[in-house]
Amino acid sequence: MSENFISGNYNQSEKRYSASEQKNAQVLFENLEWVNSDEAAFILRKSVGAIRTAVCRGQIKATVYRRRLYFKRKDLISLLETSPTKGGF
Repeated sequence: MSENFISGNYNQSEKRYSASEQKNAQVLFENLEWVNSDEAAFILRKSVGAIRTAVCRGQIKATVYRRRLYFKRKDLISLLETSPTKGGF
């Protein structure tokens, strides 16, 4: 058994995805309800550290699962839309 692992035979079962399967996966990814810290930082245009600080201060609601933060996408978007500060001069 270790012989197959070392020789690389374990990679023979690697699945190749067709273009339609990749497109379906992309649509599924775009419609995800939960996002991780990196994606939340991208949505809010902040750094991951700033997101973690905001969670500690209670400014952003997050769920912890296995020591990782997860956010609901709709909560992040509503946070942006209901911001009391308006940009511009």
